[in-house]
Amino acid sequence: MFGILDTFFHPAGITVMVTANTTAEIHVTAPFTSLDKHYTVSSTLSFTLDPEYSFHSNGLRNKGIQIQSNASITVRVFVYYYTEGFLLLPVTALSTTYITASYIPVGTYHSEFLLVGVDGTTNITYHLPGSRGSHSLQLNKYQTYQFGAGYDTTGTVIHSDKPLAVFSGSQVSQIPVGNGSAQYLAEQMIPTDIWSYSFIIPSIYPRWGYVIKVFASQNNTQVNYSNSTHHFIDFINEHSNIELQFGQEPTLVTADKPISVVQYGYDVDNSDGDPFMMNSQAISQYRHSYSFRTQADNAKGANTVVVTIQSSDLSGLLVDGSRSAIQSAVKIPVSTPMQEYVTVFMNVSYNHDHVIHHVHNKQFGASLYGLLTGSEAYGYPLAMSFSANADPLRPEYL
Repeated sequence: MFGILDTFFHPAGITVMVTANTTAEIHVTAPFTSLDKHYTVSSTLSFTLDPEYSFHSNGLRNKGIQIQSNASITVRVFVYYYTEGFLLLPVTALSTTYITASYIPVGTYHSEFLLVGVDGTTNITYHLPGSRGSHSLQLNKYQTYQFGAGYDTTGTVIHSDKPLAVFSGSQVSQIPVGNGSAQYLAEQMIPTDIWSYSFIIPSIYPRWGYVIKVFASQNNTQVNYSNSTHHFIDFINEHSNIELQFGQEPTLVTADKPISVVQYGYDVDNSDGDPFMMNSQAISQYRHSYSFRTQADNAKGANTVVVTIQSSDLSGLLVDGSRSAIQSAVKIPVSTPMQEYVTVFMNVSYNHDHVIHHVHNKQFGASLYGLLTGSEAYGYPLAMSFSANADPLRPEYL
């Protein structure tokens, strides 16, 4: 279940990209708008949605969209004119408590979040950051509710009595504030009960820096940050977050209680690509294979996959059945205490199907980002595995 956040320009299009390892029959429906389509997916499929499914103002609308499948699939959504993309979470990963990530909006535009009903009558309360108050509402299945404001809505806490889908972002933001191009931001939020403990945050090569926001759901959460030039500790309380900036190398982020990490492109180096926002993939969420299709909207610039993998496993990694992309890739090592890992950056063809897998089923992280033109960029993790805090690394580096 999903919806599309308001953009500061009416979107030119919405593309849904589906991948499957076996033949899957999928059903796409939005009853309130009479959308009812069936597709067969053998490996990858793309289809478009009417731009009218995006929000244009705050409030309650009937704009929820459901995708059902008889086999396991991965779904990514790509919104363009001002480009952004996000990975959809399966309904089985949804839950009842969320904390939103966004950014300071430009001018009179809005930072925003979107709630999507996935069940029968769902009672929801959201608590805005600071002392801005709480609000309650009800959503039925397929109903959607957007809240937007002229301040950063990051840190809004959302509770419900049944699972729901939550999307968050900004109509348009500059990162850092007042510098570089402005960009639409959007990402699906991960519920707090499947947050994790250990993250390796790759850089956004060749950009010279990136920003992260780290979120805690419990008081006195100890968070460690480590790379070759920084090693420090923060303590974050329940429902709080901290924003940090790093340079051109990966950063290890670990915590003694579950956290969420969201990464932002940092637009101050006069190169292609606006800011973008994407969930960071925890080490516990790595997989051994990723199938995906790259965006077809813009042939300019670069679409880049960044893989995070143990160096000893690199020889078994294949991209589209070959090692040639690995051999020519840019490689940036992770520093102590995770020096056994390396981040690997590979440009991949636009509007094309790709498969990255390990011949011995070794797990690795993979995200896709595009620095397309001076005014377009996007980023999202290619997939995530969710297994209740199964993170063997969390006690070791605190």
